[in-house]
Amino acid sequence: MKTKFIILSIGLLVILCSAAFAQELELISTLELPEMYAYGIDVQDGYAYLSSNSNSPGRDSILIVIDVSNPHSPVFVSAADTTGYGHGQDIEVHKGFAFIADGFNLQIFNIHSPYNPEPVSVLPTGNYAHTLCIRENLLYLANCPEGLFIVDISDPYIPNVIGQYDENITAEAVDVVNPYAFIVTLDGNLVVLDISDPYYPVFVGMITGGGRYYDVKVEGNYIYASGLSGALIIFNISNPSEPIFVTSTVLGAGTYRLFIYNDYLFTANGIFLKVLDITDPETPEIVAQADDNLYIDIFVENGLVYTCGLSYFNIYSFNTTGINEDEYSMPSHIHTLTNYPNPFNENTNIVYRLSADSFVELIVYDLLGREEISLVNERQTAGDYTLNFNAADFPSGIYFYKLQAGDYTESKKMVLLK
Repeated sequence: MKTKFIILSIGLLVILCSAAFAQELELISTLELPEMYAYGIDVQDGYAYLSSNSNSPGRDSILIVIDVSNPHSPVFVSAADTTGYGHGQDIEVHKGFAFIADGFNLQIFNIHSPYNPEPVSVLPTGNYAHTLCIRENLLYLANCPEGLFIVDISDPYIPNVIGQYDENITAEAVDVVNPYAFIVTLDGNLVVLDISDPYYPVFVGMITGGGRYYDVKVEGNYIYASGLSGALIIFNISNPSEPIFVTSTVLGAGTYRLFIYNDYLFTANGIFLKVLDITDPETPEIVAQADDNLYIDIFVENGLVYTCGLSYFNIYSFNTTGINEDEYSMPSHIHTLTNYPNPFNENTNIVYRLSADSFVELIVYDLLGREEISLVNERQTAGDYTLNFNAADFPSGIYFYKLQAGDYTESKKMVLLK
């Protein structure tokens, strides 16, 4: 059944903010990205991956990798691109690969070695590939104006479009909670598809008239949709075939990407980064705000808020009882990780300190991310450790050593010269 609801005014509910908020966003580090416009962000295993495009000719890398193992001191480690024009819009990391919607293609990189990302395949999409999400081995791509593409990425070297829904939907963004895909469109519609058979997506329901949308996120029985008009619009999808408008909140400026963490909705709306408490989705409340940069995308994890935009990458701490407030200050298990000498000839000492008893894995990888040797695989007590690594049987080159203690992971580079 097709259900329509015309939203007469996006100003139905305006949240007024005072200078003091219930929680606090504190900027703890900034990394400049000269002449790069970062549109998308994902964070995994101590690295931030940004999709971007350049503001100057000849600098069109669409993948940027940043070491964020120490959030107080992020370090640029690599950039990569494929041949031809790249305009990275959205990014998601999955099983050692980065998937980027670049406007006209789906670009895929092998990132098993973050210091040497390798482009492995490009899937032409024909039009404006805007946002994507991945569920298991299927990638869902909002491809305006050709609707939804469903891509089998079980082999990232040979991505394969297996399904499409293109019946007059100019898809801007998609989120998936199986068996449904929720799509917002350029012309102001929310469309629900049944994707239980990914080869043949089926129309379920629609609600129209919200103005141009930019992003969509689903949490429980509610959909949160952002628009370039600066509105956040919330729908109830208890019955996916008949979504119901709940409320609209004007956040100011153009509201771009959204991210939900615990009971908080993080919004990048142009000149503001805003955090809303959505414990009650019908009465969202702004609880924190920052306005240091132009905000395009957000990623939140363990009390840290990673943001990107025009020529910058920022990390904030977010203090609230809903998120671990102490995670950002220092890693919970590893206080130091280094090796000396570096570069080295045959022998180097790897040094680390554990602040708590942990199960520890220390593995050495080659430049392509292939495991060379496991040095530690056991439970260790808190304290200082120095391990000698003898590389007499290894050829000269760049290697990486990765230490995982509990839920924390950190990687470093070392250079073997013989």
